[in-house]
Amino acid sequence: MTAGAAARMLSVTAGPPSGEVPEGNEPGSTGASARRRRILDLMEPSRATTRRHLSTSPFKPRVPAPIKTFEEGDRVSHDKEGMGRISAVEGPHAVVVDLGGGKLLRVLSPFDKLHQL
Repeated sequence: MTAGAAARMLSVTAGPPSGEVPEGNEPGSTGASARRRRILDLMEPSRATTRRHLSTSPFKPRVPAPIKTFEEGDRVSHDKEGMGRISAVEGPHAVVVDLGGGKLLRVLSPFDKLHQL
C-alpha cells in the first residue's frame, strides 16, 4: 500500500474534513445520543393487536377472555386502588367504583384490574 492510499483511507475513516460538523453531532449533543434519537424517530411503535391464527399452525387459536359484567352493589378489588363497591354501571363499557372516603373511580372495559369478590 502506498502512502497516498493510506492517507486517503485514513481520511475516509476519520470523518469529514475539519470545519464541518458531521450529521448527528450538533453542538451540545453527543453523537451516540443524536444517532439513537434519529433511529428511534424512524422506528414505528409496536401494535397492540393480536396476530392472526394461521390455519397450518399446530397450536390452538387464542380464545379471547369473556368481558366481565358487574351490577350495582357488587364488592370488587382493584389491583392498584384496593377494595370498593360498584356504585354505577354505564353499560358494558364502564363502571364507577366507590372506594370509600368519597373517592370514585371510573374503570373502562375490559376490566383487567378489577376483580369481583
